[in-house]
Amino acid sequence: MTLVTKYLSDEQIISIAKRRIKKFEGSRLGILVIKPARSEEEKENIRKQLIQLSSFVSIYFQQKITDSLKKMRRLPKGASWIERKAQEFPDIVMMRRGRFRVGFEIKTCYMGSSEITANMRVTQKYLRKKKISVVVLAWDLSSVSSGTPKIKGIWIERALKVARYRDNTYNKPPENIVREPEDTSHRTKNLKQISCKGLKLQKPRRKSKKLQKVIEDCKRRFRKRRSYSLDKEYQRELNWLKNTGFYREDANFGRLDRIKLKYLNEFKRKFLSRYAE
Repeated sequence: MTLVTKYLSDEQIISIAKRRIKKFEGSRLGILVIKPARSEEEKENIRKQLIQLSSFVSIYFQQKITDSLKKMRRLPKGASWIERKAQEFPDIVMMRRGRFRVGFEIKTCYMGSSEITANMRVTQKYLRKKKISVVVLAWDLSSVSSGTPKIKGIWIERALKVARYRDNTYNKPPENIVREPEDTSHRTKNLKQISCKGLKLQKPRRKSKKLQKVIEDCKRRFRKRRSYSLDKEYQRELNWLKNTGFYREDANFGRLDRIKLKYLNEFKRKFLSRYAE
């Protein structure tokens, strides 16, 4: 006798949600129409404005995706999908009785741009306790240089996998280090920090004996620790490096364009102009 589960598990919900999101490939933002450019100069101006339009495209499809997910059946009792306010992470969540269960963070990229400017800086420490996925919507105009914004491709991956790859490839002491946020678990929800930072080594113009000693000490301390780690000992060593005063924050840290995940690279080559060349 085969037992039938009454409610969907979280993993089943994620799988169905991903299929529903994938169905938005080919969807259009019909409320906006771009007229054909009358000159090359106007065409270039339109291209620049379209890059800025990505945030609007993201907000529009967040709502549409949320509406689609709300139609899912067999959700656990008391569970519901919610579209969050701007700046909250992730954008769309399934809550059950006030507790987080599943989430999706929506990113968009205009296919005429040179890179994916969206970033993912949320720390592994936060993500390993959450079932969150990152969604990238690649969009372009429905015609060559006019028409309505249209979703041409969709990429989905677990946020924890993206964060692990980001940290392991970026964190290369002493040149680059990843710094976790301070413990803010005791603070109210809006003051909690969940984003980490990337710091780059800044070498002074003149030769510095102090810096040379820092580099030599760093090589000794990290000789057997090649992979990024959240354990206290490893984090203490990174904190020592940060406090030497030779580091500055890297504004490009966490940008999806700099994270060289295999399937994300394939997605970029297929849908972004710079990679298609």
